[in-house]
Amino acid sequence: MLYLSDNSSASRVVSSNVVSTIVEEEETGETVEMLEPIAEASLETATAKVMFVEKEEDLVVTCKPLVIEEEPVIEKQITDPSSEEKQKIPYTVRNRRKRKKPIVNIATTGTPDAHRKGSNQRSRGKRFYKRSETLRGSERRSSVHSAVRRYNEDKNIMALNRCSDCNAILEEYDEDTISLAIVVLATYIHKDLDFAAPFLLEVLQVVARVASATFYPWQNEIVGSPPGHVCSVAKQFLRCICHQLAPNGVFVTLFLSKIEDHTFLKTLALALDDFGELSAMDAVHRLLEGLNRRTNLPPLRIQRAVLNLADYMEELPLESVGAWANLMVHFDIFFKKLITVLPENCDVSPLFRIMLVLLKCPAVKNLTALLDSFSKIISFTIQKARFKIRQLMELCSLAYRTFTKDRERLSLSRCVVVELNNALKFKISIPDANLIELVQFVCIDAGGRISETFFDENEMKQLQASWCSTGVLECMRSYMNDCIEFIGDLHTLAKVKSNMRGGSQNLNEDTLGSQLKAGVAQIIALEFTRTSHRDNRTVNRYLPWLYHPPSTMQQGPKEFVDSIAHVRLLSWLLLGSLTHSAMCPTFSYSNTNSITSLPISLDASSHIAEHVQVILACFAEQSSTSILHMSSLTHAFILCQLWTMYCEQFAMMSYPHSEQHNTAILAIMDFWGRVTPGVLQLLSHSKVDTRMQLAERVNMHFLSLMEALLECHSSALPKLLPMWSPILFSYHSKLPGSTQVRLQTILNNPPPSLTKGEVNNFNCNIRISWLKGLQFKMGQIEVQWSNASQYLAV
Repeated sequence: MLYLSDNSSASRVVSSNVVSTIVEEEETGETVEMLEPIAEASLETATAKVMFVEKEEDLVVTCKPLVIEEEPVIEKQITDPSSEEKQKIPYTVRNRRKRKKPIVNIATTGTPDAHRKGSNQRSRGKRFYKRSETLRGSERRSSVHSAVRRYNEDKNIMALNRCSDCNAILEEYDEDTISLAIVVLATYIHKDLDFAAPFLLEVLQVVARVASATFYPWQNEIVGSPPGHVCSVAKQFLRCICHQLAPNGVFVTLFLSKIEDHTFLKTLALALDDFGELSAMDAVHRLLEGLNRRTNLPPLRIQRAVLNLADYMEELPLESVGAWANLMVHFDIFFKKLITVLPENCDVSPLFRIMLVLLKCPAVKNLTALLDSFSKIISFTIQKARFKIRQLMELCSLAYRTFTKDRERLSLSRCVVVELNNALKFKISIPDANLIELVQFVCIDAGGRISETFFDENEMKQLQASWCSTGVLECMRSYMNDCIEFIGDLHTLAKVKSNMRGGSQNLNEDTLGSQLKAGVAQIIALEFTRTSHRDNRTVNRYLPWLYHPPSTMQQGPKEFVDSIAHVRLLSWLLLGSLTHSAMCPTFSYSNTNSITSLPISLDASSHIAEHVQVILACFAEQSSTSILHMSSLTHAFILCQLWTMYCEQFAMMSYPHSEQHNTAILAIMDFWGRVTPGVLQLLSHSKVDTRMQLAERVNMHFLSLMEALLECHSSALPKLLPMWSPILFSYHSKLPGSTQVRLQTILNNPPPSLTKGEVNNFNCNIRISWLKGLQFKMGQIEVQWSNASQYLAV
């Protein structure tokens, strides 16, 4: 029996066969103080919310948990459906927390009125809570709300206790707690390795971070950690785990993985250094054995293993000779297998780091077995990969100092020179940046430098401080004829342009060939300089025609063509010498003192003038026979310009009014005293209809020459102007307007002073800019000549 009361004061007894659904009162926002106690006597007279069903029906009751989302709950006062006047419904909105609560759903097939009343009642409120649960929920939320208020009141204090990267709450523990946690990790890995395997790498890195941490200032002053310290516990953890999992190939898996902590391998090497059961060298031994047993090595993963091995080997001790000797056989197998799997255009800097560590080890007798593998790696690197020239120079330098026999100490340097010579002879094709760096390598070993774009000043100073000869220039001497042929060949730049592979931001098809020629010319100039201070036998050996120009009776078509080739070769040689003087004005990058590049003696000034006279004498007749001879006059004036600045450079390196200075100035005047009559003779012997056109060409060449000398602050320019005036006005009584303006600009500039201070403070940047422009001009002329000759041959 269930006692209920309606609007009337009389009570009614409802039988048990009448089904009623009691809808619980909504949870309101009332507090405990606002609720009035309900007396037992007033229970019978209290208003209740009841729905009646007149007859017995079957009921289907289902219960399921429902998550009540946070949404506004509308509080209503519901009266009896049978009442005629419905009360007004006040609305109060408040937010709810998510909470699981069982809701009883009653499905019945009753009368239409009962069904309608039940559906209306369910539609008014689907989610209701008891008042007692509201009170308990407010008590549970009180602590959360207080924490939120504290966070909103002072966010800065909370930020100090959180990680700046992941915003995780930072927790602090003492050393004993951390040590016990590490012991727990060791026990967990030892007992249940299957479940710990996915987290093993992360666990090792975290513990290694603890092992390498500095807790006290005195840790930096001692080697190792005291017994029982948390660092000692962490190192012992690394030793035990590696010793336990070493038979399972843990080192192969570890080195093939991506290690985010850069100090992990260093800490691991230091931890295994003083461990008798498994030394740091044993780890490398097990790694190489595991990699050599594998038949398939993925290229990307093997590069990662090489990088990790390089980081690890740089921390190994170099005292144990026997341990290093046992590794040489495994490294030989590993290197030979590695060349076959490395992809093209990969970075071999980590591999070079491993080779540097091996060359520093004390097992020198066993290193000879690795020289063949080292040479193959260097050849592969030059042809297909990317490298740093500093590491390559260190490799050659270490090999040159470590071994005693010439065959062994020059093996790596000879490999570099052979690859460079094959590339210059177009037997192989290598990346453009690698080709330029190889030329740069030989120049640096000789004491020069070809470009400021590859090295900055700080790096060059470091190379100067730690430089030791590599023997590359010594190996290059046997290929000096090939180098001279490279810079003297007319079709060299066209071949370089056709074989260009690209991949460098500082090089293009118009600058690569001229840059290579200028670098090789500097190598030849420095080699001539080292031997020409004793005698001229080296110059006579490689340039036998220099001191034997053709006589006036032998000036035919063959002599004309030969003189053009000789003038071009001398122009590139002088360009290389002047480039060295501008790039290295006061210091050298080799182990010797500063080198002054003077490949050709000033005594050859008269002979060089005679080669130019051959071109001037034959130009009027031979220039019209072939399109290739039309640029011969341009080459002749370029050589005159370079020889003038070459003598000027020699004068600047001497004291003013000294014997050497006066000799250089006299060489300039003697040279132009021989060349100027040849130019006047060219103008007088030419035909009348072509004389005006030829005079204009000669005037343009002389104006370009004077502007270049003015740009370089030449002291010989004011002395040469009176000699050149007859040439400028040989045909024109009055120069054209543009020519007159250019000439007046040259005449208005005052001559430079020859004081010692101004000579020492000569602006090399201006000379470098002038040389670059002249180098580009010479390269473009040769490319046009080469293309024209191929066109005429077809």
